[in-house]
Amino acid sequence: MDWRAFSAAKKDLFRIDSEKLLAAAVILACFVFPVYMKPIVDVFAEGTSLSRVYGFGAFVGALVALRPFFAQALKKTKIGVGKLAIAALVLVFLYGLAGHLLLVGFFGADRLGAYYSFDSRGVTSTQLHHNHALKTIFCPFVPSDDIDCARPLLPYLPWFYAPVGAVLWLAAVALCIAYYCKLDGAQDKVAYAIMSFSALRTSIDGGIAYTDSICLFMLAFFVLANREKLKNSLCGVAIGGAFNLYAYGLSNLAMTMTLPIVFFVYAASLFFADPKKYFLIAPAILIMLALISPIPLNLDRWQADPCVGVNVTANETVFGSIYTPCTANESLWCGNLVAEKGAFSYSGYKAKKTEVLIARGLAGECGSGFFQITSRNQNLDAPND
Repeated sequence: MDWRAFSAAKKDLFRIDSEKLLAAAVILACFVFPVYMKPIVDVFAEGTSLSRVYGFGAFVGALVALRPFFAQALKKTKIGVGKLAIAALVLVFLYGLAGHLLLVGFFGADRLGAYYSFDSRGVTSTQLHHNHALKTIFCPFVPSDDIDCARPLLPYLPWFYAPVGAVLWLAAVALCIAYYCKLDGAQDKVAYAIMSFSALRTSIDGGIAYTDSICLFMLAFFVLANREKLKNSLCGVAIGGAFNLYAYGLSNLAMTMTLPIVFFVYAASLFFADPKKYFLIAPAILIMLALISPIPLNLDRWQADPCVGVNVTANETVFGSIYTPCTANESLWCGNLVAEKGAFSYSGYKAKKTEVLIARGLAGECGSGFFQITSRNQNLDAPND
């Protein structure tokens, strides 16, 4: 891009229009009122921390701020940016799957099992249906233990896995932003921003076998269709829905369809509105949704006392396997934890997050490790004191 093109892009960046005003409203809401934005972002990027809310605000800002520069850079090129973006996303999803297979292969564990890994700073989980291996790319940039970057998994992955994953994911982000400059209609831009962020997030937190992977199918049909993008992306909904129905059954089909329903309703509301006023209507919809469904946050799962909040009217016995050397015999107020010869058992009061409680107890004795809960039995009678 030459100097004239750069100057033109810079002028376009500072030109006020409805697109930039809408983006400013979303960014302001995400960074100033993140707790109220969380229920909205959870619809297409569900999680326990506020990092997804901040991430969505930053992504919207990047789409609008970089659009003029990508538009100038791609003006004289015939590169199929959309096809490259989809190919990059598929590669990232497959790379995350490879990370999970490397983890379970390292321990010789079952590919379909659910596992927990811990160290002195926290605990994370991973399984085929909700894979966290690729979240490790953020560990160098996440100083807080309240945000789960899957740090405990790092010792069990090849040294190059996280750096290569970071390059692949950033390339997918850049290509997704580049394709945004080819969109014109307000409905397409809103739908694309939601779907592309959801796909980028799910690629590192969930993976190809997770319910939210439907966003990848939707985005592929949206990008690759030549016209009527919103209608064509319904094909992605159908295929992604069938994929999730096979993987999860009817119980999670409603969860799978949440994202399509939301963005189609949202896009329809913009379609029937005056295009010149859609930037006023969109924040109103966001505020209405936030007021309807604010949720309490409890993000500090690791630093708090693990025995606070246990159910003293119920007890449980949990058994599991440990895939790393660990011997422990720890008596907590909430129960007793015993680990030896590759197995562990916990017996005591029922905790809201028993796996976190167990990881805390094991970390105190073993430092770090990798384990799986194989069975649990609950009793409504309180344990004997």
